[in-house]
Amino acid sequence: MKNKNIIFTVIGAVLFNTIFWEEGLGLNMIIFSAFIIICNKLMNKVEWNKNSTLTLIGTILSLGALFCIHSDLSALSVFVSLFVFIGFMHHKELKSISNSFLTIFMSCFHFRKFKFQKIGIYDNFDTWKWKRRFKVFVLPFILLTVFVIIFRSANPIFDDLFTSFTSIFSFEISSVFERISITRFIFFIFGLMITSAMLVKSSKKYFVNKDISKKFNLKREKGNRNPIIELLKIAKNTNPIALKNERFSVILTFGFINFLLLIVNGIDIIFVWFNKASQQSENLSKVLHEGTYLLIASVLLSMMIMLFVFRKNQNFYKPNLRLKKFAYAWIVQNVILVISVVIRNLNYISEFGLTYKRIGIFVFLSLTIIGLYHLYIKIKDKKTIHYLVYRNGWAVYFLLISMSLINWDACIVNYNLKYMKSNTVDYSYLLRLSDNALIRLLKHQKTTEDPRWFEERKYYESFDERLNTKIRSFKHYSNRTFLSWNFAHYRIEKQINKD
Repeated sequence: MKNKNIIFTVIGAVLFNTIFWEEGLGLNMIIFSAFIIICNKLMNKVEWNKNSTLTLIGTILSLGALFCIHSDLSALSVFVSLFVFIGFMHHKELKSISNSFLTIFMSCFHFRKFKFQKIGIYDNFDTWKWKRRFKVFVLPFILLTVFVIIFRSANPIFDDLFTSFTSIFSFEISSVFERISITRFIFFIFGLMITSAMLVKSSKKYFVNKDISKKFNLKREKGNRNPIIELLKIAKNTNPIALKNERFSVILTFGFINFLLLIVNGIDIIFVWFNKASQQSENLSKVLHEGTYLLIASVLLSMMIMLFVFRKNQNFYKPNLRLKKFAYAWIVQNVILVISVVIRNLNYISEFGLTYKRIGIFVFLSLTIIGLYHLYIKIKDKKTIHYLVYRNGWAVYFLLISMSLINWDACIVNYNLKYMKSNTVDYSYLLRLSDNALIRLLKHQKTTEDPRWFEERKYYESFDERLNTKIRSFKHYSNRTFLSWNFAHYRIEKQINKD
């Protein structure tokens, strides 16, 4: 098994170095992923479970997105999904996405996977056999070298012949060393680290043990019958007196903050939800950003306070029903705040167009709603913080895979060119997008009558010329081997050649 690990790892490192060196991502990523999955099946006893099946599906979907869309997000989803999937394959006891990813990631830096002394190299060392090999191979070479030195010193003609003969080999050897690239050697080591982490199960199980030890359900901490110890625990969350004092303080805090949020949300409902005429376009950016920062601060602060309050025995304190109602009200207020920011963001997009930053706000808001829902479940069903990490980790993973399946560059260009007024389209931003925007921009180039598109700037060339520069850059990039081939670039190249 140890020999098989080393052989497959070296083959994988050579494959990584061969198919990725000076190449883009395309068919090579599918080949490498297939190699990793097949080798894991051959090398390790794989027991499929729900987690490994889900992440395998996620890996296949992200590979399809990389091949058909070829965005940075799809590339990120491939690497994350493959790491997580391999983590679940190596350790079936893992449950959370984060610990599975960190197990494989940290394994990249664990160099003591191969213990050579245990695979037969030093076992049963045969001294007589090695002496015989020395006499047969090494000793004659040493004697030959000695006689060559003597004859070269004694005979100048022989010395010239020998020098001419060895110069041929020295030239070949030097040319080999000239072809060796330090950069490529480092790239090979990087590939070796990645491959060994994905193929060889690491003995370091810090994150695995951490994942196993954590529970989803809280357990009540029972007090000590010794009155002195009970007095010492008043400041902690285990004594009834401490729980009562903490409950009163938290109810006051929750009540005041809920009242403040009620005022803020009431203003938003009146002036944002149902009174669009009051929103001046020049104030939209300020209102959006302030609302987002308020949301981030409010949600993070509320989650930290609630996690602190409902960390231990406060969950089991019977008179805390009012406290839980205040907590639920706070969560609902944050949901209303999320809706307000969604409306602000939609208004801002309709006025100034779609960008990645505005899409990112929607992503953050989606994760916020999911986090608030899991926080509600944590308080209601007395769950641990590990439960939140587990649930929210899977939510982030599914959202990442889902986002990678959409060609966002094309969506941004299509929306801005179709629904925005021609004098408000930010061509400079659209031309900074990836090559996935080229097909739509090429169609726009042929049909546009916007004078700004052809206008020469003082320090910049026209948007038309900048698009032609982008096309030339794409053609230079596409001059690679079949390993970089992907369907997304094939479509773009086909459209360029058609025009």
